[in-house]
Amino acid sequence: MRRIPLVAIAGLAVLFVGCGTPGQADYERGVELRKQGDLAGAIVAFSDAIASNDEFALAYNDRGELYRSMDRIELALADFDRAIAADDGLPFAYSNRAEIRLLQGDSPGAVADADRAIAIGPAGTRCPRIAHGPPTRAPCSFAVIAAVHQIRGLAYLDLGNTDAALIDFDRAILLNNDVAETFVARARTYLAKDALTQALADANEAVRLDPALAMAYRTRGEIHDRLGEADAAQADFAQAEVLTAGG
Repeated sequence: MRRIPLVAIAGLAVLFVGCGTPGQADYERGVELRKQGDLAGAIVAFSDAIASNDEFALAYNDRGELYRSMDRIELALADFDRAIAADDGLPFAYSNRAEIRLLQGDSPGAVADADRAIAIGPAGTRCPRIAHGPPTRAPCSFAVIAAVHQIRGLAYLDLGNTDAALIDFDRAILLNNDVAETFVARARTYLAKDALTQALADANEAVRLDPALAMAYRTRGEIHDRLGEADAAQADFAQAEVLTAGG
């Protein structure tokens, strides 16, 4: 199963919880444990919150994010489903489920969930982090919505709709131009459209942003190969292999 590196939404949503919400203390304990890196303890705390309040949408969502980080995909999806059933106004629950649907090959479902997340708007109290690479410098809400556009763009690309994919990647980069993976995705979209000059520029930017990103070199190698630049292509493919082997 492929992983989609993108802006992940950190568990900082305590302000969404009302003062008298049943399970609130357990939920806040889970948030603190997550910040400390105790993911197993956080899952227990979020589960305790859910046991006290089976409509606690944020607890389901945050537990789902932890399951996702552990590649326990089916459990994550079930929690995002429950979060949305309990509160259909949480944009990050839709964006999280959109990512899972894309991972599972349900590109139409990913587009539908991303549409809903974008329509609701940014989750203002949830600040983002980059899953792989340096922290983003984009404002919180911009980076969150940029991530949703990236997911939807990848879904459109899977569906063969390169025009719609390009619009989403353009919007994602406009909102947050610090994410190498988005430049790779747009480069691959340009490559599919045979727009090699634009593809190479995006691949170069991806390498500049994250010199350790194997897919950036692999994509640039494909572009050089298409351009007939065999030596440059071979060098990029070799570097991608080195990075992949180094893990």
